[in-house]
Amino acid sequence: MSCGYSPSIKRFRQSMIKELPKVPNTPLAIAELEKMPTRVIISSYITWKIRTIPVKKRIVKFFPGGIDLDVFIRKYPEIKVFLNKVINGDDLNPYLSEQVRTHGIVLPGASPKSEGKDIDSLVLREGLYHFHFGPKNNKNPKGRSNYLIFADVSKDTFTIVSIAPHSVFDHSSEDSLKFFEIRRMYLEKDIPSGQSYMLNPVTCSGHTIEIFGYALHCEDTITSIDPQINDGNFISQLYEDGKLQIPSLVPPTKPNLIWYFYDLNLGILEKSKGHFFGLKFLRDRL
Repeated sequence: MSCGYSPSIKRFRQSMIKELPKVPNTPLAIAELEKMPTRVIISSYITWKIRTIPVKKRIVKFFPGGIDLDVFIRKYPEIKVFLNKVINGDDLNPYLSEQVRTHGIVLPGASPKSEGKDIDSLVLREGLYHFHFGPKNNKNPKGRSNYLIFADVSKDTFTIVSIAPHSVFDHSSEDSLKFFEIRRMYLEKDIPSGQSYMLNPVTCSGHTIEIFGYALHCEDTITSIDPQINDGNFISQLYEDGKLQIPSLVPPTKPNLIWYFYDLNLGILEKSKGHFFGLKFLRDRL
């Protein structure tokens, strides 16, 4: 592990490294990850975390321009089962691509076929998640499906943008061209005609500039505040500021503060009582 970090920052870095699905998940690859600057670990962690879906109830909406009624009617029994899970607030992460679970970060030493599987450009650039909705059985224990639901998933709303075959990922296919037009229409639905716009910009590696910039701000915040994290006066002020929003907030006798990501948002967590003090905000998904 890299030297020069305080115990609290070391624990924070290790918690992110432990949670990230790593390819390859070997001591040598992990050692390389541990050498990386905190901002790079944060950027990789958030790039993976944003591909996951927080568990909560949502209302279902449809983008009419993207729904093929013939496909919807044919697949309705399976779609209905899945959408009931959305409405009821079930965990939707098992219905995402397996790569979300297995490829959080691709490290040196990975096989060439793993290259790029830690980046989901549809999520990062357009905010679209894709879900399998096949029935789970002995022949299909993971519920994989040829057709996928592509959805814009926000804090309270699950908007189905398209129901399309897996062939949309073949960029030379006719299905891919149709899907591109649907995505374009969805992105432009609230933009005045003729007005220019830009997708979320990315670096040559596929990581978004937004997330990397956020990681830099998080690293600066941690570096600035960390020397005070166990200081009694700092903790007292933290709780006084917290009482402005939650008047009943009471500090424990022996506070235990750690650096923590509450979903995508950086802050300080008091472990014994679960008090979270947010410092940097990226998305409100909870």
